[in-house]
Amino acid sequence: MKLSERLSVLIGVLAIAIAMACYTASKLMGSKYPARKNHGYCSKSWFRTGLDELRRRLRADDGTPIFATKLAIRKRWRPRVV
Repeated sequence: MKLSERLSVLIGVLAIAIAMACYTASKLMGSKYPARKNHGYCSKSWFRTGLDELRRRLRADDGTPIFATKLAIRKRWRPRVV
């Protein structure tokens, strides 16, 4: 039983990490598509671009947050619980 619980936690953490990398890449690149090499494949995938940016931000001590505070839902936009 413990093995399945640990596996589900690991899969959950992995899903969050992949989502963070893809979100970071989309914010970094915007609507641009990654550059293509002569053989037709992208030079860097979206995931790799986001992962490299996350690693750079975690290693640097410049004080900028990885994710902006605009991700939080504003109080007036929260759904009301009745």
